[in-house]
Amino acid sequence: MSDEGRKKGRNGIARGFRVLVILLKRTRTPHRLALGFAIGLFFSILPLPIIGMFIALGLALLFRLNLVSTYAGTLVVNFATGLFFYLLDYKAGTILFGTKFIKPMPSADIARFVADNIREIAVGGIFVASVFGIISYLLVYGIARLFMRRGKPRA
Repeated sequence: MSDEGRKKGRNGIARGFRVLVILLKRTRTPHRLALGFAIGLFFSILPLPIIGMFIALGLALLFRLNLVSTYAGTLVVNFATGLFFYLLDYKAGTILFGTKFIKPMPSADIARFVADNIREIAVGGIFVASVFGIISYLLVYGIARLFMRRGKPRA
């Protein structure tokens, strides 16, 4: 790739980053930014593929949270990471209920597996989503607070 092509690529990335920063700066408080991200992450970790994202964005609109941070929270669980989080939900549920982690399956029927283990998956999902939601809220709140302080002029 030529130097000119690399510069154009960097300009596009830089422009996208500037737009993102402007959208994030529209949030008046670190709380709304962090809560938006935490809600997005919470509902994407729950075993509700795709539906969780729409619930999170609907709640963000309802409570006037930052939509960009909410959407960013939902992007944490995606096609690449989804299996990890859903297995983590199931593992947490089996620990909470004291059941076997992998029960024998007569066939590779995923729908039947989910139906047979819905209790563990659902309760484990709520537990894992709550833990990750709280941790992400605290992290994003701290980062947003530092970022917003840096932008204010000192008296």
